[in-house]
Amino acid sequence: MSLTNSEAAPITVGQVCYAFGNNLVKLAQSDGSAAEAEALYLVIDTSIAAAAVGRVVAGGVVRGAGAAMSYGALGFLSATAGGISATPNLTAGQYNVLLGHWINATDFQFNPQLPILN
Repeated sequence: MSLTNSEAAPITVGQVCYAFGNNLVKLAQSDGSAAEAEALYLVIDTSIAAAAVGRVVAGGVVRGAGAAMSYGALGFLSATAGGISATPNLTAGQYNVLLGHWINATDFQFNPQLPILN
């Protein structure tokens, strides 16, 4: 689907986003609000400029999401905005969000789960 980047800077392929208003997205993060931890989309365009429309997916394989992970490794929402981490955020008062798993070193099977408050 096509949505508008509501960030002040570009967002890039493999970054995790949440819904921010009507047809808008912002970068998701596990150490923000519940809304910011609700990772709904993964960017599939190389780059989406600020205020520009770009393509995101709500699930499926994202090729070139790249983080040099190994087959089967789980990916969790990072405290770094838009990031995917190899470890869950277990900090009290923050969110643990399973996003999916790596199917090889650069391709990610995106299947986001609901955020769990620690």
